[in-house]
Amino acid sequence: MRFSALAALLLFSVLASVAFAFGAARCAAGPRTLSAEDRAKLQEYILDSAPADIPHTLDVDFDGKVHLIGYDFRPEAARPGQQVRLTFWWRCDAPVGDGWMLFTHVQDPGGAVTSLDFKGPLREQRDYHQLLGPDRWEKGKVYVDSQAYTIPADFAGAELTVYVGIWKGHDRMSIRGAGAAGDNRALVGKIQTR
Repeated sequence: MRFSALAALLLFSVLASVAFAFGAARCAAGPRTLSAEDRAKLQEYILDSAPADIPHTLDVDFDGKVHLIGYDFRPEAARPGQQVRLTFWWRCDAPVGDGWMLFTHVQDPGGAVTSLDFKGPLREQRDYHQLLGPDRWEKGKVYVDSQAYTIPADFAGAELTVYVGIWKGHDRMSIRGAGAAGDNRALVGKIQTR
């Protein structure tokens, strides 16, 4: 009887040590840590302030923590099969907490949606997180979020609508004031297709 109590205590001690070591390692290399190589690769997308030449300025407030301050679609009118460069400028006003990511949805007139959630340098997927998503942003910095979208070759409509937002699991960050398009997403603009 005494042996089994000692064995149970020893087993508990070993398991607790392993759990502590795993937790400490996870915190040390947690989701907020970027390698020096990744930071160097992404440096051009991190600005100290908003550029003066943003083609379309906006002020969409995501829960007082992040503002979508502008966008650009190049070209703004494109034909089916053509690639369009979507660029969004985001300003971080406060930490958002772990796990929050950006989404971009391109919706056709019939309601079909193409998700670009993991497209672009900031959103490169790493362990189901974005490489430099909002959960890793620094207060006061502006992030240039660039994505490529190819209009389907068989698309016959006149325009596509671009929505963005910030999500985690089944939740979306709420939008305060102007810019909300329902379902906690912002309508950014439209790509004309003819």
